[in-house]
This record gives sequence, structure tokens and C-alpha cells, in this order.
Amino acid sequence: MCRKFLYTLLILFAFTPFGISQSVVDQKVIDAEFARAVEMYDAKRYNSALFRFEKIITGYDLNSKTSAASFFKIKILIDTGEYGDANYFCSQYIESYPVSKYTDEVRVLLIKTLLEEFEYQSAFEETLILIDQTSSILYRIEAKYFGENIADKYLDTDDLQHYLAYFTS
Repeated sequence: MCRKFLYTLLILFAFTPFGISQSVVDQKVIDAEFARAVEMYDAKRYNSALFRFEKIITGYDLNSKTSAASFFKIKILIDTGEYGDANYFCSQYIESYPVSKYTDEVRVLLIKTLLEEFEYQSAFEETLILIDQTSSILYRIEAKYFGENIADKYLDTDDLQHYLAYFTS
């Protein structure tokens, strides 16, 4: 019995430091790759940056850098005019990272891409969701601004009455 305990203890001590040091090394690698990808993004080398961000997204377990890499992927898609793909990845992001510090910003990007795609009702709905779900007063103000402009320019009275009935019932 004592022998099994010693073997178990020996195995735990043998592999634990490796696991911890490996984790630290992996995080340093991820941080370095992420920093390089951001440099490329800032230099408007979007294809190279996207390649590196994709590598982070798909190559590592979920962590703060994978969610940030997904955010930058969306920004690249918008910067390159790929609004349909940006819409898709915004929706995926919001579903995958609902409590991320970038979620409100991604929802704002989604609103902007929907407007670029002339999807005014969907954009208006996203503004209502943002107003309802954000805890940030700044995002709430920005969403109200978007909502007022969309309602004024692109929605008719029937559309607005539909939303009023939906949110007051």
C-alpha cells in the first residue's frame, strides 16, 4: 500500500512541473504570435495578419488571445470589405464568447456590417439587443444613436410599431 502511494506521489511530482512550465511556454508563444499578428494588422498587411490570427484561433485552446484573435479577424474582414463573412463571424463570436470584453464592440461591428449590406431591420434589431444587454453606458449611447438613425432613414411606421409591440408586450 505504501509502495503504491509512493509511486503515485513520484508520478505527480515528475509530471506536474513539466505541465506548468509547458503551459507558461505555450502562453509566451501565443503572446508572441499575437503581438506579431497585431503588428501586421497595424501595418495593413491583412492577409499575413489574418493567417497568423487564424493560426491562434485554431491552434490553441480557448484563452484571452484566441478570443482577441477572433475579434481581429472580424476587423480584417470589415477592413477588406468582406461584410457577409464579417456578419457570419460576428454572430459566431457573440455566440462563442458571450461574456468577452469585446462582445459589445463586436455587436457594434455587426450593426455596421448589416448597414453596409442594406439589412436595416436586422441592424435595428441588433441595436435593440445591444441597448438591452450592454452594461456600458457608452455602448448604450452609441446603440441609441444607431437606432435613431436607422429608424429615421430606413424604417417606416409599421416597422417601428412592430418593434414597439414586441418590446412592450
